[in-house]
Order: sequence, then structure tokens, then C-alpha cells
Amino acid sequence: MAKAQARPACARKAKVTVTESADGASVAIAVPMGQATRRFDRTKEEALAKAMKRIRREAIKAECIREQEVVALLESEGSEQTVHGDTANGLAWQAGRVLLMGKEHMIVECNPPTVERIQMHAKPIVGLPLCPVVELRYADLEACAWRWYRTTPAPKVHRKQREEVESPTPERIDWKRRIYLPREEDVGHLITVECVPGSNVPGKDTGEPVAYTCNVPVKRNPAVPYAWEGRQSHTPCVLAFPRFRVITYNVLSANYSSTDQAEKVLYPYCDPEYLAVDYRKQLVYQEIAGFNADIVCLQEVDQKVFDEYYQCMLREVGLEGLFQGKSGTVLEGCALFFRESKFELVEYKAVSLRQIFSDALDGAVGYDWVCKFLEHRTALADVVCNKVTTVAQVAVLKSKQRHSSSPPVCIVNTHLFFHSLAPHIRMMQLKAILQEAEKIMKKVEADIGQKPTVIMCGDLNSQPSTGPIELLKNGFVSEAHNDWKRGTNFSWYTGTDEPWEGSSNHSTSDDDEGEDEDDKSHGMNLTIPFHLKSAGEDGILFSNYVGGENEFVGLLDYAFYEPERLKVAATIPTLDREEIRKDKGLPSVRLPSDHVSLAFDFEFRTTERIQPVPASLANVSIAASALRAESIVAIPTDTLYGLAARADSSVAVNKIYDIKRRSKNVPLAICVASVSDIGRYGDISALPEGLLEEILPGMVTVLLYPVEGKQLCEEVNQGYPTIGIRVPGSPFICRVAESLGGALALTSANVSGSGNTVDVMEFEELWPSCSYVFDGGRIQGGAKGSTVIDLSQQGQFRIVRDGEVLEQALSILHEKYGLVRVT
Repeated sequence: MAKAQARPACARKAKVTVTESADGASVAIAVPMGQATRRFDRTKEEALAKAMKRIRREAIKAECIREQEVVALLESEGSEQTVHGDTANGLAWQAGRVLLMGKEHMIVECNPPTVERIQMHAKPIVGLPLCPVVELRYADLEACAWRWYRTTPAPKVHRKQREEVESPTPERIDWKRRIYLPREEDVGHLITVECVPGSNVPGKDTGEPVAYTCNVPVKRNPAVPYAWEGRQSHTPCVLAFPRFRVITYNVLSANYSSTDQAEKVLYPYCDPEYLAVDYRKQLVYQEIAGFNADIVCLQEVDQKVFDEYYQCMLREVGLEGLFQGKSGTVLEGCALFFRESKFELVEYKAVSLRQIFSDALDGAVGYDWVCKFLEHRTALADVVCNKVTTVAQVAVLKSKQRHSSSPPVCIVNTHLFFHSLAPHIRMMQLKAILQEAEKIMKKVEADIGQKPTVIMCGDLNSQPSTGPIELLKNGFVSEAHNDWKRGTNFSWYTGTDEPWEGSSNHSTSDDDEGEDEDDKSHGMNLTIPFHLKSAGEDGILFSNYVGGENEFVGLLDYAFYEPERLKVAATIPTLDREEIRKDKGLPSVRLPSDHVSLAFDFEFRTTERIQPVPASLANVSIAASALRAESIVAIPTDTLYGLAARADSSVAVNKIYDIKRRSKNVPLAICVASVSDIGRYGDISALPEGLLEEILPGMVTVLLYPVEGKQLCEEVNQGYPTIGIRVPGSPFICRVAESLGGALALTSANVSGSGNTVDVMEFEELWPSCSYVFDGGRIQGGAKGSTVIDLSQQGQFRIVRDGEVLEQALSILHEKYGLVRVT
């Protein structure tokens, strides 16, 4: 990838920018001189006079001033009083002061928004998102502006001829968001992104733009059509509470895909270009994002890929991530993501199994079983305490849903030890992990008064009939289970001085499962503190599929849950073998890992029923407070019951889309308190005077061009050219909008595609997703919804939807105001 580069800023009055160093000991003074900007690094303690002497000397050298002209720092704009030369630089260079350099006055700006670094850690491929990663200083990410360009690559010529070849002119792409999906017309072009740093501090100007150019041209997407498209037809949107979706997925670390063994032995059927993590990670993201999951458990995540790509990209779709690298020097580990709008993190612990077993041998409470088993097994003790790198993530997530008595969810994410002859180690690891989870759950219960329910996800490197899975399913494994005897053949070394630590490919066997009644001395009885069930246990036949001569197909990945407190509402279908055989195995050009992702929809078995409250004017402040807190309320209008949210909040608006299970490509309307408020959001300059007052308040939605500004979040209108605006003839909702002081995002209270609702009992399934349900009784005469009228074009109108009061609206628009109806 190319290095970051500054682009020329728009013409504006020259400024001197003063930036404090990270350690606070010095300042960098950037002074425009001619066509360039000179930077002067000075200590804060140094006297101003010494810095000014240096600036003057450089200004004369740059021919910005003559010898006899003055260089001075003035107290303020319009003032002739200079800052005394004995003043320390740290005090002298203050915002609002003016550097006089000859005849030019340059205002001093301190700590301007700055882009320290900008990069894109992905190859540009049609349909796969590009997201620049930026390091900002004195800037806020949400206040930054983004510009995208495409450029035809310069022809390759001899270096002696490069000065003679004119550089291609960048073409501005009509896109202003941080994430860009390369299009077909971008193929063969270089993509450049430019960040204009901004700040949330009122009155602070934007900083200097900095750009980054990908050094490889955009390619067509070889993975289309995606192999997972059929699966994702079952996950079109984020689930509404009390359901939530969980994914577990081993994404195949670059540590194991970029080796000679990977290319020549494990995956010889996969082109090395598609084994490269820079290609695969983009497909992993695309797959995860399309599942609209609330909790994502990943294994074999490279730390660098997490830091530079997954964390940034998945945050853009609402998922916050936690990473835990394996013990020792292994540069991969587990990553756990959760939907920030639905859950809050109340407790988190990274569990190192090395540390757990080491502490156990040092007398840690509750681990007598470890001491007893390892007492005379010094070689095994050395392995589990010093060599095995397994870690687990234990996170307790609490629902943000108001009025919910649903328990917190304790998510356990792990990738158990790989060696095929080590099921005994995996059984010990499982017991220890769940023992630690139980401790954390007890702490949370003591802190907040609710007992969490556990879900354990991960690559367990164990097939269904083995001891580790028996332990999870039955809560018990006997000392006579054959996997204990199998473990006696285990050695850390294979005979070639290479340790068996790494990828999870076909690591376990179902052979010789069961108990060996003749020899119980190899094992111990183990129990776990939970009653667990495997999600999708009857329908999922495999999760790992390696082709070629070393073909292996097996089920190694699982999600275990407590069936008394949770139920599996849906198991997302997995890929069938025939689909994978098209590519000869996993990974492939279309599927980025040697594992298949597993996805499940869970539902709490018990939820507290929310009770509607009257839609009376006495409750207006309650509704407004809930909306300010970015919650959703169900509310009556003059036509239907609706779901309402703050129209300036991306978090709140996205909740509406999630609750309705509605495509985010479909815009929402907004509701304002009065007709006089319409002009704050829509352009009414072309409308005849008095027209809006004739048709509103009432059962009409008008479509207008939106006015410039940030009154609404982008998610409301989804880039559409017009915005729908309502002023319902319902006092309650209008007073709520008035009390809130801004527009409401408004849509019907139903799941997308289902019937309109005129009574609160008709959308009872959505109540748990709302902070309040306001009951205005059964709405009479509005079941068709509002009539939607496009008034964006001067002198004409278009009926977009035939709703209530259509005939009255036609009479006013056509007969009274002479507007022409178009279709």
C-alpha cells in the first residue's frame, strides 16, 4: 500500500498551527512560507524571542519578508501589542494570537485536528468494503469528512522518462462515508481515500486533509456468488429482543495458512492467492456482517488482523470486540464481539489455561483435582503448565432492554488444544474453563442480583463421541472413559522435535470411544457445574472440511447452552457437502476458512411482560425522556400505531430497523411537532404559501428535498433524494416531538411485511423491544395509513401511496392551488 500523503487544502486565510508534543514538553509551530509550510520544534521552556529569531531567519531565506520587515507575535487580531520575548513558548503560543510576518497576519490555531496516520488494510475488490484506519490527534472520528477518488494507474516507463509522463488526474467518486464498496467501474483503477479531520469542539476548524492510495488496482470479485448467500437468506436483519443470534467460527490463522505445509500438503487445491490472509479476511468480514449476529465468537484470529481490520470493520456494523492472544509467543487467539446497542459488558476475564494449572499446583482453591491427577505425571504437568497455549474468553453481557428480567449471558469462547492424542488435556481444559466461568457468574450475581446463563462456543477439537463432548453433554465423564487411556500415548513432541501446537485440522478421532473397564488408573471422574445442550446437535453434521489426499470431514465446533433458561429459536442452515465439493474442499476462493461458521438464534425462556401506559398528555415527559435516552417507544398516531425514535440518533434509528426486521435500504419518515417545524428538515421554498397548513396536521406524509445540515442521522433517509415528513393530527405524538425538541423517526408498529396495527394488542410481540408502549385506544379510520405525496417539484405533485384523505388532498392541491398531478 502507498504511504499517506497530504493533499492541497482549499484556499483559506493562512494560519499558524501549534501542536503540543505527546509528552507535553515541546510544541511544533507550523508556519506557511510561500508554497510550503515550515515546522519549528521548540521546547515549551524556551523564550519566545529565540523561536521568533529562527522563524524570521527562515522567512527571509524563503523570501517571504525583507530584512527590514517585522516578525512579531501579537496579542490578538486587530491588536498592536506584542507578546514579550521573555515569555516561554508554552505560554506565548496561544489560540487567537496573531503572527505578524511582514504585511501578512496569520492567526494562531492550537492543537488543530490532525491525521497522524491513515491506512487501508485490504486489497480493493469489487463489493468488498474498504475502511481506512486512522490515528487522530485532537480530532473526533465522527466529525471527520471523507473523500474518495479513482485514478487510472500511470503507465510503466523507464525511470529516466518518468518526468515526461503526465500523472493521471484523480476522479472524484460520489461517496462521502468512511466505508466504500468498490464498484464495477472502479476495476483497473487505483482507489484513494482522503480524511479531513474534524473535532466535536464547537467552533474548531477542520484540519489538513491527508490521503492514502492503494497501490494495487481494483479487481473483480472472484468469490461471487458468495457460497453463504443461501444461508443468509435466513438472517436478513438483526433480531429483536428477546432473541439474539450467536456465531462461532474458526477463521484460520495466517500462522497456519501461509506455510509451505499449508500450500503443498494441507490445502494444495487452493490457489495461494486465496490462501493469503489479506484476501480471506475480507470474505470473513463479509460473511459475518451478513449474518446480522449479536454475539460473534472467533478462533484463530491473528492479532494484527484483529487490530487493523476486524475491530474497525465490525465496529462499523455495531459490534464491539475483545481479543485475547494465546499464551506464549503465538500471534493468534480468540476474539469475541457483541452488539453494543443490545448488550453492555458487565464482566470480562481472559483465562490462560497455563496459568490456571500452574496456580492449581501451587494450591489454588478449588483445583485439588488437578493436583491429584498431575501429582505423578510430571511430563503432563510440564505440558499443561508451560507449553499448551490455550486461552478462553469469559464475558458477561447484560441486555440493555428496559423492563427485562432476562438474565445476563455469560459467553465463553475458546479454542482447545489441538493434538489428536490429547483428549485428556481437552477434558481438563473444559472443566477448568467452566469452573472459572462459574466463579465469574457468581460474582455478577452478587453484584447485580441476577444469575447469568452460560453459552459456551468454540473450536473444541473434539468430535461428538469423544470424552470432551460427553463431559459437556452429560455433565460427567468417567475415569474409565477410553480417552484417558488414549492420552497415555500423547507426547508433546512428534519425534521430529516439532511441538504439536497449532491448527485444528482433523485433530481428533471417534475411534475407540467409550469406557475401558479393565483399567481405570489412567483417568479421573470429572464433572462440570452446568447442565448443557449442544445447539443444532441433530442437524449439523460437520464444521471442518479439508479436501485433497488428506481429506477430513468432521464436527469440531459447537455452541453449548443451558436449555432450562434458553431455547434455540432457529439453527441457521450450514453448507452442504456438494457446495463445498465444487471447490474441492476448504478453504477456497469462495470460502475463507477450513471451518464452516455456525449460527444460532437463541431466545430467553422467561421475559417480563411490559405493560402499556396511557397516551395521555401527563405522560409526554416520560416518552420524551425515553427518546432522549435513545430508546424506542410505541406510540399512537392519527392513522396507525408507530415505533418512534430520535431522528438524530444513529443508535436509536438502527434499533427501529432491528425491531421491524426491515431492510436498511428502506428510508423512514419523520414526525415534527407542528407545520412551522417542517422547514427545519425539508425545503419548502417552492411550495405555494399556505398549502402545508391546508393539508397538515393530518393523515398526510409530504416528500420534500432535505435541507442541508446534521439535524437527522444518515440512517433515517439512507441517501434518498427526498425525506418524508408528517405532522399527525394526534396531540400526544406532536407534544412528544415538541418536548423532545426535534424530529422523531417514525414507522408503523409491525414487523416489515405484516399488517398495519390500530390497537396495541396487535403488535404485542414487539412490546419487549420498546421502553414504553403508549396506549391511545383503538385508532378509528386510519387503517390504510397516511397518503404519501411528493411535493419536491415546483408546480406539481405525485401520489406515492394512496392512503387516508386522498380525495381531500387532491382537491386542495389541484383545485385550490393549481398543482399538476404527475405519475
